[in-house]
Amino acid sequence: MRWFLLILSICLLQACSPSAPTSPPQIALVLHSLTTEPTATLVQNAITHQAAHPTDYTLTIKGIDNTTDLAAQIQQIDQLTSTGIQALIVAPANPTALIPALKRAAAQGILILNIDTPLAPSDLPSAFIGPDNQTAALQIGLALAKKLQPGAPVAIIHGPPTDLTSQQRRTGLEAALRQSQLQIVAIETASNNLEKAHSLTQSLLSQHPHLSAILCTSDTMALGAASAIQAARKPSPILVTGFDHIPAIQPLIANGQVTATADPHTTQLAITAIEAALKSLKSKTPPTPQTTPVDLIFKEPR
Repeated sequence: MRWFLLILSICLLQACSPSAPTSPPQIALVLHSLTTEPTATLVQNAITHQAAHPTDYTLTIKGIDNTTDLAAQIQQIDQLTSTGIQALIVAPANPTALIPALKRAAAQGILILNIDTPLAPSDLPSAFIGPDNQTAALQIGLALAKKLQPGAPVAIIHGPPTDLTSQQRRTGLEAALRQSQLQIVAIETASNNLEKAHSLTQSLLSQHPHLSAILCTSDTMALGAASAIQAARKPSPILVTGFDHIPAIQPLIANGQVTATADPHTTQLAITAIEAALKSLKSKTPPTPQTTPVDLIFKEPR
């Protein structure tokens, strides 16, 4: 009887004792293009956010340097899937190739959110948090077209052909230029590389001496285009547009070397997705897709 009473007392004490504190949710962030300026700032902002909320969640950050290294990004997702994370936020290098790995993660009960570039349509339960790149590019093209006469020759320099973000921006620019009855004399890729954009612009200026504008799907390429135009010392201004509003482009916007860009607030996307993941984990409901704002930055040419 004494043993029974002792065991009963221990059980009652355990039942009345406060439960052990639960560990904070583990969130993982898997990115592409770690070497780009917007991504570096995005990472720093995410780290700062987690440091300000140390008891709310833990954060693991992975990523690849080259957007074509799909195997590495898939491997990172598979590795994280086995670590006990509750939520995975991914900026996909390829919107289709990552689907199988993300499905494996979802099968383990991991919440999937993606930022920057939408994933390809599938039955994967996920939520996209990011800008409408196509609409924003359309707005850039229409704003530029107001400065040109119908029929004016223009060119587009875009990023990697396989990159969905680049595709969306190119589509928006093309739609705006055709709608405005401008003559698209060239559509070329510089793979988001400044030096390639510089060299390509030199060729475009030689092949099309009366070129009126060059529209780029990233600010990095706009920097290259603007430097080549400045070096060529053309008598008539050639308008240049970019996309991303990185710090390096802002002086060129101010002095008129670059006419327009768009600020998709990329550096805040990780924080928005982290907060959405925490809300979803707390409520035990699927996250809601969010279209984040894009601001048009427009400067009158010199």
